[in-house]
Amino acid sequence: MHHQSTDGAPLLNPLFFKYPKDTNTYPIDTQFIYGNALLVSPVIEENSTSVEVYLPKDTLYDFHTGKKIKGEGKNITLADIPFDEIPLHIIGGNILPFRSSSAYTTTELRTRPFTIVIALDERGEAGGSLYIDDGVSIQQEAVIDVMMEYKGGRLSIKGKFGFKGKDGASVKIEAVKVLGKKDGKRDGEVVEKEVDVELVGDVEIEV
Repeated sequence: MHHQSTDGAPLLNPLFFKYPKDTNTYPIDTQFIYGNALLVSPVIEENSTSVEVYLPKDTLYDFHTGKKIKGEGKNITLADIPFDEIPLHIIGGNILPFRSSSAYTTTELRTRPFTIVIALDERGEAGGSLYIDDGVSIQQEAVIDVMMEYKGGRLSIKGKFGFKGKDGASVKIEAVKVLGKKDGKRDGEVVEKEVDVELVGDVEIEV
């Protein structure tokens, strides 16, 4: 939403915005891309636990399991979907920051540390961003506005680090998760590393 407010990039996009050369995406109106990294494929039939979805030719990851999926530019059927879940896939090449645990209020949530999820593309690289402000003020005196890049097994975070959390507490990263990391002959492993990093300056983390 921060990017939308600064450059007009829509928060929700049809698939053909991301894949303009794939003519198969042109008529699809039941799937969409959230931001630039999440492929959302809702079940639209009442009481159904399956849905036919289109997976473009790209590297994708199951949001819930981290399993690597090679999109082949064709429809597949997802089955046994719980009634309280929406099928989601992370598009390879993106880095997503998630709060490590939930909370009952936004104020409480803002005290939670982050887990950084890195979804690798076929080159083993990814990029993303993180913006944090106080969530209240119209004019922000201090923000965290950083770019994240993963390359050669290292996550680098660079940018502005002015914002402090409640009572001046620093914003922290407590874990980094890499999806699709090659491990010997295996491809598509999920690797997670616990860290204790404060977002107060440029950071490099090896994972």
